[in-house]
Amino acid sequence: GLRGGSSVSGSRWLPEPDVPATDPRHHQRAASAWLAGGDPWKVTEGGIPFAAGPHTLLFYAPTSILPLSVSVAVWMVLGAAAAIWMVRRLDIPIWWIAFPPLAHALWNGNPQSIVLALLVAGGTIAAIGAVGLKLYAAVPLIFRPRQLLLVGVALAITLPLFPCQLYINDGFGVTSHLSSAW
Repeated sequence: GLRGGSSVSGSRWLPEPDVPATDPRHHQRAASAWLAGGDPWKVTEGGIPFAAGPHTLLFYAPTSILPLSVSVAVWMVLGAAAAIWMVRRLDIPIWWIAFPPLAHALWNGNPQSIVLALLVAGGTIAAIGAVGLKLYAAVPLIFRPRQLLLVGVALAITLPLFPCQLYINDGFGVTSHLSSAW
C-alpha cells in the first residue's frame, strides 16, 4: 500500500488504501495493554509505536471488553457518525465529508472527527471529551476560559488513573517515533 510518514498521534499522514482503521486498532491495542498492566507506548501498529497521550487510553478502555475487530468497527462508526452529524450541524453540503483532513481521519479511524464534532456541539462536557481524546482540542477553548479551566480540572482529577510514569519514561510517547522518523 501507499505508505506515508506518521504523525505524533500515531496516525498516518497518507491513507493506505489496503489498510483502513489503523488508528482505532492502534489505540485499542494500547488501551488493552495498559489495562493488562503493560506499557501502551510499546505497542506498535505497522511498525509505528503508540504515541497518544495517556488521557486517550481512558476513552478506549470501555471497548476493551470487545473483540478487537468489533471495537475497531465501533470506533469507525462513531467517527463516521460524528463527521456526518457535524457536517449537517454546520449546514454545509454532505460532500464536505470528502474534505481531505476529514476523509483522512475517517479512513484511518482517527478520533479527530469525534473531537471536532464535540467542539462543534459545545458545552463543558463535550469540551472535556474533546480535550480528553486530543489535548490540542484545548486550543480553541482559549476563547472559552471557563470551559478551559473546567477541562483542566477534569484532566487533573483523572490524572492518577493514567500510567504517567510510563509515558514520561517512554519520552512522552514520541521519542522512539521521532528517532525513527527523523
